[in-house]
Amino acid sequence: GAATKVYSAVAVGFIRRDDFVIDAPIAATNAFLMRVSASGKRASTRVRVVGRGRYRGHPVSVLSLSPATGRRHQLRVHLASVGHPLVGDATYYGGVLADAPRMMLHARSIDLRMPDGARIVATTPDPFRLDQHGRLRFGHVDLDHCVARVVVPPPPR
Repeated sequence: GAATKVYSAVAVGFIRRDDFVIDAPIAATNAFLMRVSASGKRASTRVRVVGRGRYRGHPVSVLSLSPATGRRHQLRVHLASVGHPLVGDATYYGGVLADAPRMMLHARSIDLRMPDGARIVATTPDPFRLDQHGRLRFGHVDLDHCVARVVVPPPPR
């Protein structure tokens, strides 16, 4: 089967383009850290800007991320490689917003397609939003609002 994943995230700075793809190979630097490297494995991430605002007075972009590949730390490394690391990511970002109370990355949905054609779809609410003044607000996800469903294909004719 195959999986389609969508993440919500908050990145440092105003990302100028509204919808683009980061195609950059990723390789391990050690047992934990990753980096963009020509010798790495193919990695591709679609980035869509949902909004632009401020967190603690600094510009941020609220994003929807769709990885086409599944490399370790792919989303974090790709965003840092284009100059917009995740807010709260002290591993790949050492700036003023690295000390946020959480890493601003959240798995929003996964759609698993099974070999028999059935699908398992799980979704969660988005914890990141901009208020009417463009200030970032975030909170905990209420597990009562998470949804999982199984979609069974019709029987063959």
